[in-house]
Amino acid sequence: ASGWQRENVLFIGFAQGGTAALQLLVDGRGPTPGVVVAVAAACLEESLGRPVPDGSPECSQVLLLQRDDDPATPAQLVNESVSFLARRGHRVQRRSVPGAAGMLGSEEEARAFYEFLGRAWDQ
Repeated sequence: ASGWQRENVLFIGFAQGGTAALQLLVDGRGPTPGVVVAVAAACLEESLGRPVPDGSPECSQVLLLQRDDDPATPAQLVNESVSFLARRGHRVQRRSVPGAAGMLGSEEEARAFYEFLGRAWDQ
């Protein structure tokens, strides 16, 4: 076999890019990345009602990293996304940090991101 091993593939996305990265797990098209980080993002609402497919899909480690005051990505939608992805067999973590929406802008947010990556690469 040639190419990248899936456990060495990391998708990171912010806002719509994070939703796109999560949708790769939802849609199941193509190879499943080993790690997905979605910052200020959630699954598309219309995807959350999809049935869980039969079989054992490849499991990804997933981090949904949110700020408490993100008006574009409600906490309820993030929580529903966490539950949905976990039912599909992924190992999902949700981290919330204080503040308004934005890129990795605080030490606490960056720490959550790097700690997750450190654990993900060790497994």
